[in-house]
Amino acid sequence: MYKNCAKCHNPNGVAPFSLLTFDVAYRNREGIKNAVVTRNMPPWSPDPNYRHFADERVLSNEDIKAIADWVNAGAPQGDPTKAPIPPNFSSGSEIKSPDLVLKIPTYTVNTTSDLYRCFVLPTNVPQDRYITEIEVIPGNRKVVHHVLAFQDATNRPAQFDAADPEPGYTNYGGTGSNASELVTGWVPGQQPIKFPSGMGIKLTRNTNFVLQIHYPGGIENQKDSTKIIIKFAPAGGSYRELYNRPVLAHASPILTNGPLFIPANQTRTFIEKVIVPTDGSLLSVAPHMHLIGRRIKNYGLLPSGDTLKLINVPDWDFNWQGAYGFKKIIKVPAGTVLVSEAFYDNTKNNPYNPNNPPKDVALGEGTADEMMLTYLTFMAYKSGDENIVLDTSAIINTVFEPQKRAQLKMSCFPNPSKNGATLSFQLVEATFGNVDIFDLKGIAVKNVVKAERFLAGENQVTIPTADLPTGIYLVRFSSEKMYGVERLVRVE
Repeated sequence: MYKNCAKCHNPNGVAPFSLLTFDVAYRNREGIKNAVVTRNMPPWSPDPNYRHFADERVLSNEDIKAIADWVNAGAPQGDPTKAPIPPNFSSGSEIKSPDLVLKIPTYTVNTTSDLYRCFVLPTNVPQDRYITEIEVIPGNRKVVHHVLAFQDATNRPAQFDAADPEPGYTNYGGTGSNASELVTGWVPGQQPIKFPSGMGIKLTRNTNFVLQIHYPGGIENQKDSTKIIIKFAPAGGSYRELYNRPVLAHASPILTNGPLFIPANQTRTFIEKVIVPTDGSLLSVAPHMHLIGRRIKNYGLLPSGDTLKLINVPDWDFNWQGAYGFKKIIKVPAGTVLVSEAFYDNTKNNPYNPNNPPKDVALGEGTADEMMLTYLTFMAYKSGDENIVLDTSAIINTVFEPQKRAQLKMSCFPNPSKNGATLSFQLVEATFGNVDIFDLKGIAVKNVVKAERFLAGENQVTIPTADLPTGIYLVRFSSEKMYGVERLVRVE
């Protein structure tokens, strides 16, 4: 529950109830079982059988069975003295010494339906800079569902803002400006984005950031002051530029069977294709449709004849869209044909159809319009890029996976942690073991326990973090026959 549910289901989260106590979990036990058995929770749109992504929110079959068995057995509490410490969800930044902090004007949310509000934030940065770390921090996690952050060097979003008497302006599909470039986003539980060394997204001088914030319906008199925090690469250096572009887009000739138009009471399938001109390195993928879109798949047809699977979303939900980072950088050779296939359902059978009865739907940014975009984060390829690890779980596997040792399930609480955390794990037999802390490069930064005897059963180790810089670390237990690794976030 703490690891997979509590990032949304906490007292300050966007979910309707907290799951930090047994009593609340017990009262909601049947709903919890139904949500995980049907795979409605945790929310994760991509098909894990098509491709796995970094930091994905997916329960294993074993996890689902364990929850269902627990509920079917009457949801027993167990020994409360052995319960792990509930996590503490910090509202502070994990980026140390940021160069730029931009905050929206305090906005009072009153809405009975989904609201997509855009806020224009001038950067006043006099020269082009490269973003190496970026983080969105919601001002009110109870009402912020997700955030998309764009940069826009035109004055169009500012004009929209000036025409609305309240802070920001409402726009459903994006910012309302074709010049807006997606930079990053936020969903509950998301960590700051820290690009690999020597890489960054260029922030154009004197541009504006535009934050599109999704507020769910049913909110009354709630205030929000979301902010975005940025760290730049040192000025004057040489950096590899990352691009975040809608490479697959709904315009001819990329859209091969357009225009994007779905008549009322009909379904349509559209295909987009684009040829990659030079070798590229791919970091993430982010499909985008509205409410008539029901499924979308992206892949590449390689010059070798093989198929490069990128993402498959078989049950599109506009409210749970996002950008999905790959576990490792993917090389896309020159000559690869990138393909997007999307299915649209403009009938009464589509539960998300905004029109009853259905009406003709065409390309546009409004609520009742449609889009077919896939944003890709990429850069020019350099030899060895495909070996760069982007996912901490992949780092765990490549750096720490020992041969012929049983892998333990471990947990750290609270996580994120400020002054310390408790590492919990269960052993099937007594053993001598070590506990160490590593950074994301696999470099050991602290030995916590060395050659200590651990007994069979539940074990707990205090992990000191007060002297560590803010960031993401990996805590490892290792013995002759067993090992385990757990991610730990250090915050101020």
